[in-house]
Amino acid sequence: MSESIKWETDLEAALSRANTVNLPLFLYIMNPPCPSCRQMDNSTFSDQRIIDFLRENVVPLRVVAPESPSIAKEFNLKRTPMWLILSADGKEHFRALGFFDADDLIAAILLGVAKALFDQERFEESLVVIDRLLAEYPTNDAIPEAVFLRGGARFKQTRNRRHLRESYERLLAEHPKSPWTKRALPYGAIQD
Repeated sequence: MSESIKWETDLEAALSRANTVNLPLFLYIMNPPCPSCRQMDNSTFSDQRIIDFLRENVVPLRVVAPESPSIAKEFNLKRTPMWLILSADGKEHFRALGFFDADDLIAAILLGVAKALFDQERFEESLVVIDRLLAEYPTNDAIPEAVFLRGGARFKQTRNRRHLRESYERLLAEHPKSPWTKRALPYGAIQD
């Protein structure tokens, strides 16, 4: 018999658990008639890699939108499926909409966790997560943003602006059409 995700079902209990285990919260908001939600339930969330990943890296909370109007309102739900990465204090650090297969979901959650750690000024931990994302999912759509974030985390950690320029140079070489390359454009003018 295969395992399944041990979903939390109450926001306050999930935040309390996230605080206790020192992990971010993965808040998944779905609606049963939604075709993308059904596909996430039937394929993505039944994938053993997702089950293991969620258990080890986040506190998973599943909310059914029509049954939880206060949560839908609090997080400005307009469409499903929607998922967010929250810190244990309930602060949102990342959100995404629509269907994700297992690989894309893991990569996106890693990016969201890295952003949460960055926002909490836990730069070393953020870099560990970013480097994992870059190593394990090198062709994923989340990579340009991860490269951008990595430059910012390394700068915040060392105060050396060279890391910002290096992130721009990498983005320009590997992802020249990415919006993250455009956002990093000013970093290209940084001198040592």
